[in-house]
Amino acid sequence: MGLLKSGDILSWEDLKAAEKSIKERGIDQFVKVYRKNKLNYTCKFAFGDELELITLILKEGKYMLYCGSENIVGKTPSSFVEYARYMVEISALVPFNEQTISDVEKCIQGRIDDIEKISPDGVEVAMIPCFFNLTYDYFYDTKPLVNDVTLSLNFPFNGVTQHKRFTSFTENIRNRRGRKIEGYIEIMKDKNTTFDPSRYVLVDSMGQGMGCCGLQVTIQGETMANTRFLYDMLAIISPLVLRMTRGSPISSGKLINTETRWQMLEMSVDCRTDEERGSLYMRSDDPERYPYGSIIPKSRFSPVDFFISDHNSYMEEYNDIHVPLHDESYTKLIEEDVDVKLARHISSLFIRDPVVAYRETNEETFDDFENIQSSNWRSVRFKIPAEKVNSNLQGWKVELRSMEMQATVFENTAFIYLGFLLSEAIILYNLNLYIPISLVDTNFRRANAFVRNAKEFKKGALAEDTQTFYYRRNIKDSNKAVVCSGTLKTIFLGDDEYKGLLMYVYDVIDDKFREQSEHLKKYIRFIEDKLNNKYISLSDWIRRFVINHSEYKHDSIVHDSIIFDLTQTLLKIRKNNNITYLKNEP
Repeated sequence: MGLLKSGDILSWEDLKAAEKSIKERGIDQFVKVYRKNKLNYTCKFAFGDELELITLILKEGKYMLYCGSENIVGKTPSSFVEYARYMVEISALVPFNEQTISDVEKCIQGRIDDIEKISPDGVEVAMIPCFFNLTYDYFYDTKPLVNDVTLSLNFPFNGVTQHKRFTSFTENIRNRRGRKIEGYIEIMKDKNTTFDPSRYVLVDSMGQGMGCCGLQVTIQGETMANTRFLYDMLAIISPLVLRMTRGSPISSGKLINTETRWQMLEMSVDCRTDEERGSLYMRSDDPERYPYGSIIPKSRFSPVDFFISDHNSYMEEYNDIHVPLHDESYTKLIEEDVDVKLARHISSLFIRDPVVAYRETNEETFDDFENIQSSNWRSVRFKIPAEKVNSNLQGWKVELRSMEMQATVFENTAFIYLGFLLSEAIILYNLNLYIPISLVDTNFRRANAFVRNAKEFKKGALAEDTQTFYYRRNIKDSNKAVVCSGTLKTIFLGDDEYKGLLMYVYDVIDDKFREQSEHLKKYIRFIEDKLNNKYISLSDWIRRFVINHSEYKHDSIVHDSIIFDLTQTLLKIRKNNNITYLKNEP
């Protein structure tokens, strides 16, 4: 999760005093790497993955969140800390290439096996996007639970990884906002659901979002130009794959009216003041405090703000939302001959104040730039070339960040391949997916929406997902976008007059990866089957499990006994690595 190293962290007061110099150094560092690498050509393709796991321990008849990742991380080379102390991030130490493209599932399984071997007795590894009850009752630590740092009614400080970076994040998101985190998610309506304050889940901590688990894929482009184009295209894809991987229908022991962790993430790190969020009762016109205007439309965790490519299919009208810029950064970037589109993107990141910084900075690792970049948690990230790595890995990269963790290694592997192979298809076949970026924002809201009702889960096989998304029909030309609304099935599988995106994935396998064709198609066929409703989403499966549980009272409450059975079942599913549990059968 961003820049992690040892060293002293600046206090909030010192951080505010250093804010201007941190931003200035960050821009200087970006200019340095831009000049050095803007003409980079990387002939070798490469992609990597990051998966976030949850560790659980069985205590007093409950599967509880094991606050002890420090006993696991570092004992295997591919494991890393995350925000929550019960989480472990795993990623490949060496990116995959043409020789190792078939090894993804085996590699992920090996990383998990390594963690299980060194985990303390009784600790289990779960692949769940959002644990079902992130409240005090479900945190296990050898020390008493406290909330002196989180100040949360739900998430104790014991649940935060004990690294100064994460402690500072927790405190300074709140300091920057001027008050505690506060957000509300409506619970799902069932026949016995009560309509009172308990109808909502309170999000009052960073942990309720950053303690959820995502699946990320990073792809290296041949040049900066095609990486920027890929960034734009994956920004458009990101809400669609969020919907495809939806798996978070429960929060704080309640069935909720959303399908993913996305809204919880947006709420959990929203450090905007009331004024910046647009609360008129606190509005002022202080240009010294708000040089780019008082309103910041989005949280730090949000869909991207700008398309950034100079591709011939780009039209300026596609960047159709208001985005405040950090004027000093923008001016400096333009003076240093950074093009307008990239200067806008970088300066839009720099409207965010740093919420954590080390007293010592390292120019060689671009600490100050990464400080700002890594605390802008966007659906897609444009990543600068790494220094001091193999020359084949010194390219510009793009990270697809929206997907939710799935319950088996096979499923996660399938979506890693989808992210990579779709990227390859976009570049190889010059696919033009551009639509107005405002519609991408709309697609994110739709990706998170629960559009079924509780009764449907009692009727056997579920009907196809009816949620629709904006997409471009004329993806093989550079004319103005012909925008339509369609389901994921239409967008990815096509119709009589439109070739779906998944068909191009099959094409790129045949054209570029013939030797690995059958292996790769096994995973893509699974995604095709999901789109055809042969397999349901993880979110639908969890919701159906709960609604049909003998202890469920049709009141939207997921009681302890249900959480136990649900968790135990998902642990078995993960170990069996068998996707048949998702079959859409009566």
